[in-house]
Amino acid sequence: MIGFWNIRGLNSPAKQKHIKWFLHSHHIGLFGLLETKVKPSSLNRIRQSICDGWCLSTNTHCHKGGRVWLLWNPRLFKVHFLEYNAQFIHAQVDEISSGGCFYFTLVYAFNGTQERKELWDRLRFLKNYVQGPWLVCGDFNTVLKPCERLGGSSTDEEMEDFQACVDFCNLFDIVATGSYFTWNNKQEAATRVYSRFDRALVNHEWSNERPDHYAHFHVDGYFDHTPCLIQHHNVDTPKRTCFKYFNMWSGVEQFIPTVQQIW
Repeated sequence: MIGFWNIRGLNSPAKQKHIKWFLHSHHIGLFGLLETKVKPSSLNRIRQSICDGWCLSTNTHCHKGGRVWLLWNPRLFKVHFLEYNAQFIHAQVDEISSGGCFYFTLVYAFNGTQERKELWDRLRFLKNYVQGPWLVCGDFNTVLKPCERLGGSSTDEEMEDFQACVDFCNLFDIVATGSYFTWNNKQEAATRVYSRFDRALVNHEWSNERPDHYAHFHVDGYFDHTPCLIQHHNVDTPKRTCFKYFNMWSGVEQFIPTVQQIW
């Protein structure tokens, strides 16, 4: 299972314990942590605290503060990193059990509209080199439509920029369940703001190869962002049923010839 979460700081032992519980209780093998605010000297210690035995890569060398972490279980996935950026990590991921692979871009966009323009331009560039299923997910720090924000406001320019990038890259929202708004400011009711900042976008190759996959946004709890898991529907094995013969079939003129022909 794949997922991501903007956890807004990971130095607290209580948060580390919660993330560890979340990873193991949902059997996750590939997970993105955003806005960790962890110093490089503490990376390995905290990784061991939440998922000992897993691998970790970050974009800390592109931007201080550990904006984007990618964690994976090496028994389940192999990750080949293609590009690091201050606003994303881009990689090709091999699924060990199935032999499948896909492109994975984990995003944590900047707050400013002008800064995000650089992200949109870079995603357009990446699109030219993606040959197969592509999952682009994370915290985009803006919305696509006015209805994805309740309270506060988003400018037409920032929504249009995001939509233009999504259209150019031939990306669309994967089917989603759970919380519609993925972030809120945790303020009192009169000043509470809700937004759909976090999302999982896929291309048609992903949709064709993984039609049973969907994103589930869990409740936020005491975090201001909701965690997201990309998972697939469990398909029950069809039950064996016995063949029943009805005597009335023998009265049909073409019944015996048809059985003989097919048999």
